[in-house]
Amino acid sequence: MTRNQVFTTLEFVNDTVRVTLGEYYGDKFYIYDVFEESCNGLNNGEIVDEAIVSSTIKQIRDTINLKHDIMIE
Repeated sequence: MTRNQVFTTLEFVNDTVRVTLGEYYGDKFYIYDVFEESCNGLNNGEIVDEAIVSSTIKQIRDTINLKHDIMIE
C-alpha cells in the first residue's frame, strides 16, 4: 500500500457485513468510518445467498458514497 491511499476492508461477521473506510497516511492507518449492515445471506460469517450479500454490499457502498462524497467501485 502506498502512502496517502484511501482503503476499504470488507468483513463478514456472523450475520453482518462490515466495511471499514480509512486512509494510509505517512506511516499510520487512520480509520474514518465503519459501516455495518445485517444480512440474511450470511450464516455465521459464511455466504449462503450471494444475491442478498451482493445487494447488502451495494447498499453499504451507496451509503459511503453519499456520506463521504467518495466513489467506491
